[in-house]
Amino acid sequence: MDRLTIRNSDGAWDVPLRGDDDGAYIPSQEIIDRLAAYEDTGLEPEEVEACKVALMGKSLAEIKEIEGISVDRMKNLAKAKAEGRLLVLPCKVGDRVWLIVQGMSSPMPVPVCSLTWRDGKWSINADREETEPPKVVGFQIGKTAFLTREEAEAALRKEPDNG
Repeated sequence: MDRLTIRNSDGAWDVPLRGDDDGAYIPSQEIIDRLAAYEDTGLEPEEVEACKVALMGKSLAEIKEIEGISVDRMKNLAKAKAEGRLLVLPCKVGDRVWLIVQGMSSPMPVPVCSLTWRDGKWSINADREETEPPKVVGFQIGKTAFLTREEAEAALRKEPDNG
């Protein structure tokens, strides 16, 4: 909503006035209409603020789920996070990651077979070759396995000797 009032130089509220045909200055009809509509509510400014807060609380109470996740589930997840029991996977099985393998000049894309959390670090077990059964090898995320090709290439450029 656009304000119809302004603060004057001494900090008091003021209403911009316009001149009429007789040279008298009067508030615009829009200001008069808005003030009348507000006064018709019978509410004081503090009561208007209380109504806004109450409506916001009611709206929040009516929310049952967000993006398909129930509020109770979100509470459980928040509690698990606060207790240090929540881990967020960096990717999922089947996603493609980019490996830096010694002797190769460019990152190699491979599918993720499984993920391991150990000592505060994620490792990816990835299928390095299209053979049956797959050769599964552990790679540490951020060190030898990367979620994007760009990250892997940047890491290769930082290596003093990549071949």
